Amino acid sequence: MLFGAVGLVLLIACANVANLLLARASGRTKEIAVRSALGAGASRIMRQLLTESLVLSIAGGVIGIVIGRAGLDALSPIPAPLDGQVLAFLLAISIVTGVLFGLAPALHALHQDSNTLIKSGASRSGGASKVRATMVVAEFALALMLVAGAAILLKSFVHVMNVEPGFSTRGLLTMRLSPNDPDNAAALFRTIEERVKRVPGVDGFASTNALPLTTGHGNSSRFKVQGSPLSNLEVLPIAQLRTVSPDYFGIMHIPVIAGRAFTDRDLTDNVVIINQSFARRFWPDRNPIGEKYISDPWSIKPVWATIVGIVGDVKQFGLDSEPTLDLYTPALYPGSIIIHTAGDPRAIVQSVEAAIRAADPEVPISEVRSMDQVLEESASSRRWIMTLLAAFAALALVLALVGFMA
Repeated sequence: MLFGAVGLVLLIACANVANLLLARASGRTKEIAVRSALGAGASRIMRQLLTESLVLSIAGGVIGIVIGRAGLDALSPIPAPLDGQVLAFLLAISIVTGVLFGLAPALHALHQDSNTLIKSGASRSGGASKVRATMVVAEFALALMLVAGAAILLKSFVHVMNVEPGFSTRGLLTMRLSPNDPDNAAALFRTIEERVKRVPGVDGFASTNALPLTTGHGNSSRFKVQGSPLSNLEVLPIAQLRTVSPDYFGIMHIPVIAGRAFTDRDLTDNVVIINQSFARRFWPDRNPIGEKYISDPWSIKPVWATIVGIVGDVKQFGLDSEPTLDLYTPALYPGSIIIHTAGDPRAIVQSVEAAIRAADPEVPISEVRSMDQVLEESASSRRWIMTLLAAFAALALVLALVGFMA
């Protein structure tokens, strides 16, 4: 999408330059006619005009590299290195556009009748005017195409930002912990929970292996429901596995549609909670509470899990992602911890980190963000693309207006 937008802006800019060069060439027709009359061949005149066009395009390419580098350093959400391949591509584009859009004025100049121009003492620019008018129309058409695309994307972005993520972000502080001793994770969770809940303003604490709207920390696995064939394991459906502490659904305000949420008694039982999409797909006509499914179809002895609750769908991988099949299992593992406060989550960051250090001075703490920040970051790529397209559309309109007034 961005490459297409850049291509349209480049075409408009090139049409503008060709338009200006054509206007300049129209004023130089008598000069070129005199050169031709004095013995300058068509190839020599062509080389002169194309050289002027190439100097302009290469100079513009250099300025574009400088401005583009500064803009990416200031605004890009991801690293954008300027390596040899990029420079070679930009040099090739500059040369190709310089040659292609310098041909129009060069060919126009060469197709004039030298004797007639010298005798008349005036330049004939009727054909050039038609070409220039055609270029202006093409510029406006390309600019309006880009503006329409940017407007559609803006409307889509506004729609996405109004999508309900399936939970409440208000008052939530999150951070990622990496316990040094995974076998002692449950004990560490209890110690951290006890100390963090003593922090003034904290009224809730939970954990999960992966936060919603993020990628990189979750797990997925195949499973088998009762009644489906077990002949080919590779075609079994895939579910997103989320390990959560018992208070997770309450703190995140994820609604429990049927059944119940986890309790501490479930930590030693093989029970799960599924989301609505999971329930609709495999039990569309009945309540799946109490149903069992095979959670580990690859083991010699099937491992069965019992469904104890159904919760609402959550956007696990972004506001624009499709609903996934989610399986929640109870566990006390301080991977991503979630702290709820009635005030501003950023105001308790230092106090919470101090409480965690008191529980384990060596546990690494990272990805300290409020849930509102997580929501904003999940839409950063779409926002970046929308901003660039809007900027390209505005630039295209300005270039089209410049071409119209030239």
